[in-house]
Amino acid sequence: MSASAKKKLRKEENAALLTEKQRRERKEARSLKIYTWIFVAAIVVILVATLAIVGTNYYRNSGIVEKHTVAAVIDDYEFNSVEMSYYYTDLLNSSLTSWKNTYGDSMQFYLSLMGLDITQPLNAQSYTENTTWADYFVESAVEQAKSDYLLCKQAEAEGFTLSAETRAELDASINNLTLYASIYGYADVDAYLRAMYGPGSNMESYSAYAEKTALATEYYNDHSENLQIDDAAIREYEADKFDEYSSFSYANYAINYSDFLTGGTEDENGTVTYSDEEKDAARAAAKAAADSLPTCSTVEELQAAIVDLTGSEDAASDCTVVTDALYSTIGSDYRQWLADSSRKDGDFFVMPIESTITNDDGEEITIVNSSWVVMTTTRPLPMSVIFW
Repeated sequence: MSASAKKKLRKEENAALLTEKQRRERKEARSLKIYTWIFVAAIVVILVATLAIVGTNYYRNSGIVEKHTVAAVIDDYEFNSVEMSYYYTDLLNSSLTSWKNTYGDSMQFYLSLMGLDITQPLNAQSYTENTTWADYFVESAVEQAKSDYLLCKQAEAEGFTLSAETRAELDASINNLTLYASIYGYADVDAYLRAMYGPGSNMESYSAYAEKTALATEYYNDHSENLQIDDAAIREYEADKFDEYSSFSYANYAINYSDFLTGGTEDENGTVTYSDEEKDAARAAAKAAADSLPTCSTVEELQAAIVDLTGSEDAASDCTVVTDALYSTIGSDYRQWLADSSRKDGDFFVMPIESTITNDDGEEITIVNSSWVVMTTTRPLPMSVIFW
């Protein structure tokens, strides 16, 4: 092959190689462009998702819905959900504190006599036949809000303001919120209040709520101390309220249905759990025990019956005698029966107390958690025995 032919061949080979190289570069450029768009699209998706999460969290924490939701209307004022949350939560906490101070370590047992288990949802437990414990606290919170609103309105009309002492106590209480937030590990006071009271809670609205309750309380106390009511007015008011202004003496004795539990399964920690069938059998045994008690007319007879029932002399000392209890302090399940004008010596009554619960299948069922065995001596000195 001549030199010129070889030179021509090399040029053709180089041209072919250049063309192949260009094709590869173009292909790589297209692939890079595709990958770049995919990367950009992925970043956009991540950013949108992040913004959506941040926006959702902000929306939830901001309490926009709660602040614009009317929870109660009192006179010409609309309470939003945030304000009512303050009343509801504080009322619930103060009730728990009061029960703890009254009953101590036996609090849960005594609450169970009222059909209340604080470890379970309040809206799944019956307070009365047509209301739940959640309804009770909501209604009580509304009543408290109504009272505060009307008292504050009257105080403002009379030019009544917080005393310097109460103002100082209120300011100190508000300032302590910063300390509590720090102790419990919250970023700031607003975060602490949201954890305590729910979305929308913050220092501004809580401070307004705290000042309102303080003003209502101080005005009420001041007004009560300066009221001038003569004895004739009191007698007229109580004339048609005999029961409310009467006192009753009675004896309480409680039998826990757990005393009748048998069987059970013990775990590695020593905790014993019982099946629904075992609990039902225990409740039936407790009711049978209540039904077996003879009619008693004195505390001594009742204590003797308790000893016969339990087989323990010590059980008699657990019979608590209450003297001159106000009508409003007696258990709502049986006080109307006790106060009935037809009551006479030796009346005896067993009253099953029903509760509605939700089982594992989501069905509402009615169970008898306790029975009241009520005995009277002379009205208004009734005696009652409580059985769980």
